Amino acid sequence: MRLHDLALEIGIVIDHSTYGTLHLAFAVAMGASTVVAADGPFLRSMRTHPDPSLSAMVLSLDAWARSRRGQALTAE
Repeated sequence: MRLHDLALEIGIVIDHSTYGTLHLAFAVAMGASTVVAADGPFLRSMRTHPDPSLSAMVLSLDAWARSRRGQALTAE
């Protein structure tokens, strides 16, 4: 499936612009396991996606930062 087709499909399902979903489509195409996002509406919309593997891929920037701080503390 082409990137813009996947982005459009995700956008239609979660009622979000393809501008926001194109990043996720690219991550899927590259085989990424996680996408970090700071767009609150996009994060909330992705929680409603019916595909649990897609909805679980999106991590808020705050949650990512907290996880990185925790890793840094345990490495010291």
